[in-house]
Amino acid sequence: MSAQNKKFDSIASKLQDSYNSGNYDTFQNSFSNEMKQVLTLYITNQFLSYLKNNCGNIISRQLVKQSGNGSNAFYKITFERKKLVLMLTINEEDKIEEFLFKPYNISRSNPKSYEKSALKNLPQKQINAIVEQTKDFPNNTQLAIAFIKDGATSFYGIVKSNNTLKEIENKNAVFEIGSISKVFTATLLANAVIANKIKLDDNISKYYNFPFKDNIELSFKSLSNHTSGLSALPSNLNALNYLKLSTKENFVNPYKEYNKNDLYSYLQKDLDSIQLSHKQYKYSNLGVGILGYTLSLVEGENLEDLFEEKIFEKYEMTSSFTNISKVKEGLVCGLDDNGNTIKNWEWNSDVLLGAGGILSTTNDLSKFAKAQFDSTNVELALTRTPTFTLNERIEVALGWHIIKSEDNKELYWHNGATGGYSSSMVLDIAHKCGVIILSNVSGYNLHRDNIDNLSFILLNFLEE
Repeated sequence: MSAQNKKFDSIASKLQDSYNSGNYDTFQNSFSNEMKQVLTLYITNQFLSYLKNNCGNIISRQLVKQSGNGSNAFYKITFERKKLVLMLTINEEDKIEEFLFKPYNISRSNPKSYEKSALKNLPQKQINAIVEQTKDFPNNTQLAIAFIKDGATSFYGIVKSNNTLKEIENKNAVFEIGSISKVFTATLLANAVIANKIKLDDNISKYYNFPFKDNIELSFKSLSNHTSGLSALPSNLNALNYLKLSTKENFVNPYKEYNKNDLYSYLQKDLDSIQLSHKQYKYSNLGVGILGYTLSLVEGENLEDLFEEKIFEKYEMTSSFTNISKVKEGLVCGLDDNGNTIKNWEWNSDVLLGAGGILSTTNDLSKFAKAQFDSTNVELALTRTPTFTLNERIEVALGWHIIKSEDNKELYWHNGATGGYSSSMVLDIAHKCGVIILSNVSGYNLHRDNIDNLSFILLNFLEE
């Protein structure tokens, strides 16, 4: 067993013991300080008591997989009355930053069923990669894929039906793109900088009519490249929505009801200055959400109109939206792990919208991607300029993550995940190539990382 596995197993063992004994104080002591603010002891007691009443004690646990460079672990948890999957995320201090219980899907597809795969019209090795990376997804899964090579775009669509992959025309099908939205929010930031309305290092507090807690300073750049030190989510957002089982009946978008008053209260009362650092990378939906909202204050327009006027219209993205009610046709339903349709995420205000609120198509995203190849587009070039070095292989720009491949190519990448969708976009600017994948694979699916894997695999094949 690796050192990281031992670390996770030690944490999981303590959680199991404290849960079974009803010692929920000990359970909560495993949380990071930020998690303790979100999941107070009272809320933790309420949730774990509810879980025990419905599922009973934990009988056994089994490590299923690790992801996120070893920071995430997935366990199959067998309770007395149910089986669930537990996802754990730990920080550098070995404290829990996130945990999530969700149903264990016992009806995983049999890879042998793909012997009757109906896929064609692609090179066999690309078909084999698609089959391999989608074999564990449920029926009704749909993928829309855009291939960009030498500036030309081709599209490929698949749908899984009766455990068989079939081709489908879906380049204009609409999906939630999740955190790929952050690249668009970064584009609005670059637009405002080039127009001399703001500077990247400006403190955003001057656009608010109240002081931030402890006079904490947050720059536009730090919000965009995840070096603000802000947590993933605000402490006054009801994180129990993340802990609810993602079924059709009760899956709730955790962002829907979070509004301006909630954000203002957070900025004035809940900012934790101890946690804030401008020297470390810490991925934050909250940070980019605040960035988008602040840009709406700078421009004096709501975020939906800014996306429409400054990006969608400019790049002829006619089927891209931030308001789902405007999607008149072509919406692909999001799925849970078992292939059941679940509710779409809705956004009632500009607050946090910039972190993940866009819906789009591979046709539209390919237009935006090809615009990145235009060397005269200073706005998009600014979003791709490195601003922070994460390690020897990864740099962070404004929105984009810049990954150095094994053959020393620079790849610009972002992915996205919501309750019912996963997406990935990877571009090789120097060679004018790219792959975009939109899907209705749940962001909480155990095999969600396969969408990212497939995008890089297909790009590699594309450039051979």
